[in-house]
Order: sequence, then structure tokens, then C-alpha cells
Amino acid sequence: MKTVFFYYGPDIKHLYWARDDIIFFNEQGWWLFDHNSRKPIAPKDFITHSERLIDVDPVEIIRRLRAWGPVWSRWCGKGDQYELLLRDALLLVIQIASGLRKLNVSACIMHTGVSHHIDSAIFEIAAELCGVKTVYLYANIFSTRLLPLIQDGSIHTRRPYGKSVSSSDYKELLAEFLTSKEQGYSPKNNYKITRQGSSWIVGVLVLWLRACIRISHIAAFNLRKVIPKTKRTNANIFSFANNSYIAQLLIQFIQQRDALKYLRSKMRGESLEDELKRCVDPILLIAAHYQPEATSFPEGWEMSNHVDIAIELRRKGYQAVILYKEHPGTFLYLFGGHSTKVGMSRSRRYYEQLEYLGCKFTDMNFNLSTQPQQNSRYLPVTIGGTIAMERSLAGFHTIVAGYPWFKGMPGLLYLSEIKSLVEIRPEWVRQDPDLAKRAFNYLDEILSDKTITNVPGIGTGKRLKGSHDRALFAKELDALLRDVQKDDVV
Repeated sequence: MKTVFFYYGPDIKHLYWARDDIIFFNEQGWWLFDHNSRKPIAPKDFITHSERLIDVDPVEIIRRLRAWGPVWSRWCGKGDQYELLLRDALLLVIQIASGLRKLNVSACIMHTGVSHHIDSAIFEIAAELCGVKTVYLYANIFSTRLLPLIQDGSIHTRRPYGKSVSSSDYKELLAEFLTSKEQGYSPKNNYKITRQGSSWIVGVLVLWLRACIRISHIAAFNLRKVIPKTKRTNANIFSFANNSYIAQLLIQFIQQRDALKYLRSKMRGESLEDELKRCVDPILLIAAHYQPEATSFPEGWEMSNHVDIAIELRRKGYQAVILYKEHPGTFLYLFGGHSTKVGMSRSRRYYEQLEYLGCKFTDMNFNLSTQPQQNSRYLPVTIGGTIAMERSLAGFHTIVAGYPWFKGMPGLLYLSEIKSLVEIRPEWVRQDPDLAKRAFNYLDEILSDKTITNVPGIGTGKRLKGSHDRALFAKELDALLRDVQKDDVV
């Protein structure tokens, strides 16, 4: 049985490129070891029309591809072409699944924390179709080290790998994380909000610059086609799904600006304490996610939109006001020099829909602390954000709508399992020291000795180049790979 690395950086390539039991896969296709070298083979060339393709129902594959709609919207802006593009994806899923079967692959290690691009979504569906396990490398918020998460199907089956691969203890990190929250600080590994990133003018200037670069690339591409002797690289097999219309990002910027203008006009300038004093019973508060981002989809799956969540709260009988706290990242136009694409997740109509459902927007200065007196008056609702872990560690409950990597942590109340919200149960808003201990022990159990040094910079964009870190990474990844290649992986 063989193992596939889906995408890879120079560090992983250095470690395993010469091993014939390891297969690599990237935007050029399969990289198979043959006669001490590797050359890319596109999936359509590896499995020809004369070979037997894997026996799958095309209707079912299209259904699964459609379920990834938010990812298609995020990375492929040509909605009028979706039916054609879905058939491109359909054939690619079948070709990759047939290749996995032909190569006798038992597991894939994914160079990402969760599938949130079209390429990884297509590969995940292919792996699921032929029963191949996928292992994701998730950068955790406490240290940015990589926590292996295993799936043997969709994200609903995702769980911590659960085997020791290192000697990294998390007790002190967890204690520091909780102390930082109690003192009113954000997690130190959170993304930072900058003035430049929040500037609409800077955003438009960057878009203009990138449009010029894109036009030059298009010109160069067309020039290469008319010059026969120009050396050409292998085509990107996923290029059909990574494009948008030329003015699309500008339209998103304008929509985001108008949405934020409306939101600011509706924000309540009162303190959280004043708002809560008017409420006789505890109320629900939606702690919104930064979107579009993997923590809302695919990790939220069917509950990745806050409008849907608000409707679900009403369906379960909740009648009081719903407070809505927007994520600070929503005010960013740029992050890391790229568009945040917030405009595809926020609009004036979006906020008007929430208002219609009885939501009131809090001021951005509202501090969702872990102080007992404040928390007895409200219960947060999140798709699967860090706030849920913070509160569990402090002994408080949180309603969770999605499927976060820490699903199963004490203190999480799953929206799908709650029968009624006509009343908020007293124990849901009461601090419980025993819950805090159980939550701490849960995270310690799944993290300590079970994470890998994040040399590739997965989820952070920052590679580690020190010799000590690289040596640890090689040792820890080897330990994971040995376990993954065993038949007793569960």
C-alpha cells in the first residue's frame, strides 16, 4: 500500500522525493518514482479512456461537488459557467479516484489543515469515493504546531489522529491561553488587524496593481503560444476552477464598503452591561466568523451562514432579541496583500436580513469576557470559533453550529442536537469549575505529544528554517507516516 502527499513544500520534498513508496500529487498531477526520477502525469493521461474507470454514480459526485458551493463561490467567480465547470470537476474526480485505486493508495497526507480550495475539495471527494483515508495537518491556535486530523469520509468524520508523534507538552500553553483571555487579550497567534488592511483606498490601489500584473501575465501566456520554441510548463489541471471576471474583486470591495457603512449606522453605542440589564432572561449572542474562511466553510458545512443560524434559533422557539457581534476581520479589505473577499459574504441586504430576524448589532468594543457575572446574562452562538474553547476552559458553555476540530470538547452545545430554545437553561450560563477541568484535560489529551513542528508554515504562511526545527519536523513527520502506513489506523 502506498501513501500520497497532496501538495508539498520543499521540506517534505527533501525528505521523501527519493522514496518509491511515496507518491506526490499537485496541480500538475501525479509524480511517480521511476528510475530514480519523477515526472508529472496528468490524471487524464494516467487513466486513459480505454482503461476501466472507477465505477461511480456521476449524479452522486455532482451532488457532492454542489455541496461545496461556498468554496466554488470563493475561488471561482464565474457562476454562469458552473454547470460546465462541474462537469470538468466530475471527470477529474473520477480520474483521480481511478488513479488512487490503480496505485493501491491507502492514505493521503494533505498539505493543509482542511479542504477549503477547489483542488483539495476535488481530491477529498475522490479519496472518499474509493475509501482512502485523508490526514490533514491543522495549525492549532495555541502554538501553531500541526495537529494531524484524520477523515475517512466527509468533514463529519474528522477527528484528532490521537497517536503520539512528538514530545510537545501543552499544559503550560493551555494555561497561558486561558490567562491571556481572562486579562482581555486576544490569542497571540490570531491574525492582526492593520490600518492599511482596513483602508478602502489602499485596497483599490492594490487591486489596480494586481489587475496590471494579471494583464501582463495574460499577454505573456498568449505570446508563448505563438513562439514555438518557448519552453512550456505542464498545465495546471485545476486552472479551470480558479478564475473570476476582471472587475469582480472591485465589485466585492464596493459591496463590502456599503455593507460596513450600513452596519456602523446600526451598531448600538451602549455598553454590553447596559444592553444586558434590560433583559430579564439570558439572551443569545451570535459571535460572527470572519468570512469567507475555512472555519465557517467547510467546518460549518450546512450551518456556515449566520442568517441560516438565526433562522434555526427562531425555529427552535427562541423569541427574545439576538445580539450579533461582527468579527473584526470583516472590516479588512486586504490581508497579506490580497483581497479578503469579504464582499462575497457581507452586503447591506445580509445585515437587513439579520435585522428582520430580530438581531441587534453590538458595538465592536463589546468585550466577550469570561467574567462570571457577565456570562450569566448571555449565551454565545458560534459556527466553531476559538471563543468556544476559551469559554470551555473557563467553565462556560457555548452553542456550536458546525464541526470544529475540537468537536467533543466538554462545554459545547450542538445546535443540531438542541430540541428547544424557548428557554435558556440556567446551567448553560452558569460557570462550572468541573467543566473547566474536563475541558482542559480534553485539550491536553488530544494535543500533548500529538503535534508536529510546523516547518512548512501550514496555516501561518511562515516557514521555520532553523536546523533544530527542521530536524524535529523530519522526526515527527516520520513517526506520523509510519503510523499512517500501518493497516491498524482507526
